[in-house]
Amino acid sequence: MTYPGYGPQWQPPPPHWQPPPPQWQPPVDPAASDTAYRWFKVYAGVMTAIYAAVVALGIFFAAVDVDGASGDVVEQRVSAAIYAFAGLIGAGVHAVGLFLPRKPWAWIYGIVLLSLGLTSCCLWPATIPLLIWWLKPEMKARFHRS
Repeated sequence: MTYPGYGPQWQPPPPHWQPPPPQWQPPVDPAASDTAYRWFKVYAGVMTAIYAAVVALGIFFAAVDVDGASGDVVEQRVSAAIYAFAGLIGAGVHAVGLFLPRKPWAWIYGIVLLSLGLTSCCLWPATIPLLIWWLKPEMKARFHRS
């Protein structure tokens, strides 16, 4: 009688042995991610509009004079220029998200845009569900990622 643990624990497989074939998995349908992708485009469009409003406000505050000392006027103009520049960068980055091609790098670009949105807790109701959908296999298949 042989007890477990008695004798050699492992024996090499016979020479004609082949590993089992991989389990079949149903193909992933990229069309299942159409709704999430449309909502991502809405998110990118809204963020582009918000940043465009920041640019407009920066230009407005650079053009309007403040009653007060000359140091206040310089401070206002510098602050307005910083807001306009930051808004221009944000609007440009999010506007690119509206026209993403179906390339593997575009999937990463989408994650970066959603991650930028996660820095504001006001955007969490939009960015968290979008990020969950973005990480699903259907969305990866849309962008030809494995």
